[in-house]
Amino acid sequence: MEPVILQSILLAVLLSIPLMAWWHRPVTPAPLNPLPPDTPAADPAPPPVPLDALPLHQWWQRKDAWFAIILTLGLSLIMGPVANGSDPPRPLSLTPLHMQVQLVFQLGIAALVIVFLKDYRGFPVRQLSGWFRTGIIATTGTALLWIIPTMLILGAFNLGLITLLKASGVSLDAQPITHALKDVSNPSLLALSALALAVGAPLMEEIVFRGVLYSNARRWFPKWYALAASSIFFAVVHANLLSFIPLAALGAVFAEVYDRTRNLAVPVIMHGCFNLSNFLILVFAPDVPV
Repeated sequence: MEPVILQSILLAVLLSIPLMAWWHRPVTPAPLNPLPPDTPAADPAPPPVPLDALPLHQWWQRKDAWFAIILTLGLSLIMGPVANGSDPPRPLSLTPLHMQVQLVFQLGIAALVIVFLKDYRGFPVRQLSGWFRTGIIATTGTALLWIIPTMLILGAFNLGLITLLKASGVSLDAQPITHALKDVSNPSLLALSALALAVGAPLMEEIVFRGVLYSNARRWFPKWYALAASSIFFAVVHANLLSFIPLAALGAVFAEVYDRTRNLAVPVIMHGCFNLSNFLILVFAPDVPV
């Protein structure tokens, strides 16, 4: 039942994209009093989204929007509820090779996106994403100021949700990797897992979901829809119903922070801190629910 719900959510978001594009299509009304032929043309009406909301996001074109949709759909099929749709979820057995493949996949997707933007589209990637536009120290400080209260709020919410579900007799299991990490004692496997979770996953997912998907959606659609759609995609890809609401909320925070700071490095660092803290809890305090 759990995979069916997640697959239905994924399908609903995909169907909402053409509906939103039709609903939000620009309409240019005819002038009530046509001007004489020799009258200078007025300046075009400003777009509904401020062009400075994200760095250079007005550069996106329709083909970039298609690239964003195809990329996100591909990740949803590879990583999400379609690929991991067994009920109950298959147990996961971590090995050094497994984590090496995972890390290569994460960095490979990030590199693929950067090559597409830099070599094919000719975008200055650092400017496009605002990467470290405020410097490393200020960027890291901003990320910590945002992620610490976010983690406390989400941790309290997650604990309350688990308690409520248990009291209601509803059985939802955590992500398979949370169970697998609790049984890992191999130092090299722990190091590879930490690298994949705290570096590879944040880099890939923030480049895809905030740097490409959210930024594209923010260019063409209202902010509320861009934030909601990118956050739901982000949550669905993790293919776990128990963590769906917390992850969607976390994705919304990452998108809002990116929009405010115009610096993709901030949500990357926030994401890395979040994953690393959960990893340390799973390894050194396995009885704490995360």
